[in-house]
Amino acid sequence: MTASESRIAALREQVAAALAEREGGSTVSLTDPDALGQLEAGVRMVLDECAQLRTAAHRLTRRIADFSEMIAALVGFNFSHRLEISDAGDVLDGFAYSLNMMAEELAENAVSREYVDNIFQSIVEPILVVAPTGHITTVNRAFCRLCEASEEE
Repeated sequence: MTASESRIAALREQVAAALAEREGGSTVSLTDPDALGQLEAGVRMVLDECAQLRTAAHRLTRRIADFSEMIAALVGFNFSHRLEISDAGDVLDGFAYSLNMMAEELAENAVSREYVDNIFQSIVEPILVVAPTGHITTVNRAFCRLCEASEEE
């Protein structure tokens, strides 16, 4: 057997092993005398697998970007954003479902910033909010009346 024939035989064995994996472990015999045709079939199989993996990677990247957008929306108090749930029923769909449920719960239970600000401003006791740096960040109307100053001042 020549070196070239040995290389072709080794490639045939590798193609047979790859085809066996693809067929769920069934033994695949490549005894066809057309070794080049078998290798071409193996290369086509590898190219198909690569295309499928690229498609799956693109889909996964898109879903992760969608999750990032959803989390950013929740952090920004936008509880109306929802994720699409596919028919796959995989772990990512479970995660998407959980984030959608979280958004619904937050929308039902969260109070708006305006609502809290109205309560803050209507408290009759003077309130002064100071940052750790010592700067005044917020005051309520009662504090302004006490100091005889506007909120801006």
